[in-house]
Amino acid sequence: MKRAPRPADGPDRLHALLLAGGPPDLELVRKFRLEAYFYHTLPPGDPLRASLKAPALGAELRHEQVRRQVLGLMRAWAGAGLEPMPYKGFALAQTVYPRPGMRFYGDVDLLIRPEEAPRALELARGAGWRALFRRAELPFSHEEAVLRSPDGGLVRLELHRHPVQAHCFLGAPARLTRAVWEASVRAEWDGVPLRLMRPADALLVGLVANRVRGDGFALKPHDYLDARYLVQRHGLEPADVRRRAAELRLRRTLELWLRYCDPWEGRLRQFPVRGWRAGGWELLTLGEVGSKAAEVNLQRLVSLPAVAADVLRELPGVLEVHSALREGASIGDLVTRLAQPLERRGVSWARVLRGVRWALWLLGCRKDACLPRSAALYRALKGAGLEVAFVSGVRRGERGLESHAWVELEGVPLPGDEQAPLLFREQFRFPQGERALPQLEEAAAEPRH
Repeated sequence: MKRAPRPADGPDRLHALLLAGGPPDLELVRKFRLEAYFYHTLPPGDPLRASLKAPALGAELRHEQVRRQVLGLMRAWAGAGLEPMPYKGFALAQTVYPRPGMRFYGDVDLLIRPEEAPRALELARGAGWRALFRRAELPFSHEEAVLRSPDGGLVRLELHRHPVQAHCFLGAPARLTRAVWEASVRAEWDGVPLRLMRPADALLVGLVANRVRGDGFALKPHDYLDARYLVQRHGLEPADVRRRAAELRLRRTLELWLRYCDPWEGRLRQFPVRGWRAGGWELLTLGEVGSKAAEVNLQRLVSLPAVAADVLRELPGVLEVHSALREGASIGDLVTRLAQPLERRGVSWARVLRGVRWALWLLGCRKDACLPRSAALYRALKGAGLEVAFVSGVRRGERGLESHAWVELEGVPLPGDEQAPLLFREQFRFPQGERALPQLEEAAAEPRH
């Protein structure tokens, strides 16, 4: 199965799409989920608007549905005196874009004060929200918890203690957390009290620091638009932002980012930074945003005994799947065989996930090898007595038909595949009866990972 190309694959085309005045490339618009943005910014008579109308209206409807669910949860929190802080995509869509649907986002990010996190989770469960996992269950995650809304899981809400990715809760994340809360402002959405980041902090911490630290110097297609609308809506001047960057000890981080994405100068260049240059940038920003790699590796070292136990438990099953795929077993037969119960209960799904992923790594499976990963996860989670489904979907990409496989636990995609149902049209789901097996065989005709 083919892996979809990264958004940074075509920097020149992306630059022309967002900065040039010519007609947009419809294929690129769809790839970067910019349909609603261009529908509302193209001239009324532009012929492309007709093909963008349906996804634009769909984006508006989706945002309103997400907003209603999130406000319901925050209203429950407000009754207990909790004031969360929305930030990143969802918050920017609501506060700085002319129309919320113009800003595509997948997850909803909420910041909660560290001492309020346990109470917030308790109230969320009482309001019908389901915790996909908590940090204690999946220690390599930087979120405090990931929640699904009670309406069937429309909203995937990431609850954070820190506004940048933090794995050990040391150094820069803790410093930036204190600064962001101290400078935050009170606001209301439909009568629900909440906190919002100071505009300069939304740019410097919510956007810049997260890209440099959390995403490894990776730029996403909406970043330039986010920065531009923040600057326009709040009248941010370069001198004011640099002054705040100095207060937050993010001066070098900001200057490096502005080399590639500058809303004042209209600059947008290729990201992500890779190789020796990425290492140099990490050294330059080490004292400002810390080292994500160092924190993750330290956490892995501390967790090594538990990880080893998980790998040893899952390795036989992974070897079985790996061998069957190498022998050329049909996917229909393979999935049917994997559905046999193993009667191995009492293991948390997060530990199963960790054991399978590390076992695959030991066998040399690439990180993007979705078929062996999904088949092995389905077998292991089914054996642990959990309600799981193996799903396959397809979509049209730059290189023709692309396919992808993923696993859903109680109807929700596992971490790492959260956007799969949005990006791929479902062709097969198991268990769902034998009728669907021929569809899977047809999708499987695409080259596998």
